[in-house]
Amino acid sequence: MDEDMQFICDFLLMALQRTRAGWKVVRLVYAAEPGRETVTIHYQSGGKQIVTVTGDSGIEMMRDVLKIF
Repeated sequence: MDEDMQFICDFLLMALQRTRAGWKVVRLVYAAEPGRETVTIHYQSGGKQIVTVTGDSGIEMMRDVLKIF
């Protein structure tokens, strides 16, 4: 089964925005380049944080993103 990583990020964002820890997150962007996959966390302040998720399944990607919070 192919997982739609951006779709998973979109739903994770909705959950994060409803928490005290993640209410300032405005966007999660999944990007895949040869040999590298990342999720960029965008904050209301304009700041960004990049999480490396190379080789992760959808659930592992969510775990890696949630470690930031």
